[in-house]
Amino acid sequence: MEQDEAWAVASVEPTPFTLYPGEKLELSCKCKEETQEVTWTKDNVPLVDGEHTHLRNDQLEIETVEPADSGLYACFAQGPNSNPTDYFNINVTERSPHRPILQAGLPANRTAVVGSDVEFECKVFSDPQPHIQWLKHIEVNGSRDGPDGLPYVRILKHSGVNSSDTQVLTLYNVTEEESGEYICRVSNYIGQAKQSAWLNVIKHSFQVTFQKRKRIESDGLRQSDGRRCPRRKCVIAVCLKSCRPPSVYN
Repeated sequence: MEQDEAWAVASVEPTPFTLYPGEKLELSCKCKEETQEVTWTKDNVPLVDGEHTHLRNDQLEIETVEPADSGLYACFAQGPNSNPTDYFNINVTERSPHRPILQAGLPANRTAVVGSDVEFECKVFSDPQPHIQWLKHIEVNGSRDGPDGLPYVRILKHSGVNSSDTQVLTLYNVTEEESGEYICRVSNYIGQAKQSAWLNVIKHSFQVTFQKRKRIESDGLRQSDGRRCPRRKCVIAVCLKSCRPPSVYN
């Protein structure tokens, strides 16, 4: 069950549940009365509330499961109206290792105004510890590729002790020279994957023409060509040369 949580509702017959290490397990024992006392066991050994396994009467919770948590769990609802024993067969299995997988569409192309900040995100899925690099495709002596046919790149950021969030690359106070192709390259001991995005840095807003159309419900106004508006409704083209646009566009 490839999800953050596994929720099991108790039944008389053992029900198998498969989880991966690190996922959350929650089990619920069916009780006819809230006041019924519930006892939990794992492989016929009574369980007690602790740091790893949390017991809340009819609820059993393990925040982060491990392979050692695999086994047959049972709950006993005590009292005159108690149910038969409820069983849960839990299997915590390791994922099959694979090369890194990158979320489609990330990083995404961006357009930004000179002097603004830009963020690129690279969403990585990898069970083996991945090594993440952010690169920029550059030119050397007017060429984008070296004699070996490989592109010239500059390493901007990589995973390591001093990298708090390597899946995000932030560029501050960008200039036109920073326009170009940015690459997220991820590798583990099985293989590697990469995806790229383009950044287009444009000059200040007063050099860019933005136009929007505004419907005016008023009398006595003039249109952009100087003619008076008809009574009631008039569509005026307004040039926003003096307005500052958003600094970054998707």
